[in-house]
Amino acid sequence: MTGFGKRLRDLRVGKKLTQKQLAKIIKISESAVGMYERGEREPSFEITGKIAEYFEVSVDWLSYGKTVEFKDSIEELNHDIDLHNISDILNKYNLKVDGKQLTEEEAKGFLSFVRANRSLN
Repeated sequence: MTGFGKRLRDLRVGKKLTQKQLAKIIKISESAVGMYERGEREPSFEITGKIAEYFEVSVDWLSYGKTVEFKDSIEELNHDIDLHNISDILNKYNLKVDGKQLTEEEAKGFLSFVRANRSLN
């Protein structure tokens, strides 16, 4: 089982889905899901994107197991933080908690928290 296949299987099993159920959701064949999980076939970028979107993970993580370092994200955010322009920040960084997009008020609170904690270091 490849890294992609293992991650896909873990996500699917974590949501208690059968291969058939996932195939229907993603609009691919059940056999394609099985082949992806066994590493016998690689999905197209479009299918990878659909899978990542459904499970609310990044394509990089799903494909390669890579994640963005939190520290790097915070430093990048710190350069762009302007609480008066929060909608642009929400659009650029797609800030989510538990898979749900933050509201402007939640994002302001999060960014204020980040600023406050950075000043403590």
